[in-house]
Amino acid sequence: MRTSATFKRISLLCLLFFLASSAVLERTLEASPKPVVKVEPQAVFAEVGETFNVSIVIVGVQNLYGVGIVLYWDPSILSPINASPRFGVEDFPDGVLHKSIFPMANNFSQGLGRFVLAASSMKPAPPFDGDGRVAEITFKVTELKSCVLNLSADLASYPSTGKSLPIDHDTISGYFNRTPPTELDWRILPITIVVITVTAIVVPWVLYKRTKTKPDDKSKHSSGRAPKTKKTKQ
Repeated sequence: MRTSATFKRISLLCLLFFLASSAVLERTLEASPKPVVKVEPQAVFAEVGETFNVSIVIVGVQNLYGVGIVLYWDPSILSPINASPRFGVEDFPDGVLHKSIFPMANNFSQGLGRFVLAASSMKPAPPFDGDGRVAEITFKVTELKSCVLNLSADLASYPSTGKSLPIDHDTISGYFNRTPPTELDWRILPITIVVITVTAIVVPWVLYKRTKTKPDDKSKHSSGRAPKTKKTKQ
């Protein structure tokens, strides 16, 4: 029980740090004119044996003609079940790119904890502008741990001059954790932080004081008597 409670508190601290960092990043990106490729929802919660879905989303892109994404996870924690690409807005109104579509990659590697997906439009299809989902991925939870859903992406522009160019963009990864903490866990969290802080200060101080104790003082305290002195003959 203690191990489970400690694990939940550590996971909660990691999650709070991740979400706080991501919130700062998202506020920074809101002021940026660059498109964003992100995992959505950003934080996912589930228990062992349960499944959940995440989407790879592009926001604010212009002149898009090709997409490539790579998503990494911890294979000891999550197992992929299915991935549904959303290429061709004529078939998927919430997707990206216009038909016709040239698929280039769509594969899982559970041993590496990796999903690779890539496709592009083909002429005379027009470029894509706006927001859309690249894919929806379903995972099953196999281990009671936490991990980052680490995302990288490449975006390519319409080849108006005969050559497609990369589109500068930002990426936001996701985070998986077990079922969110209960109200009791939230109340315990401040106490846990205080205990850890006090321990980090008090323990080094006690060790330091012990190293400063003289050996003679230790012997006196341990025997309880003053040391004997030899008598000299007159």
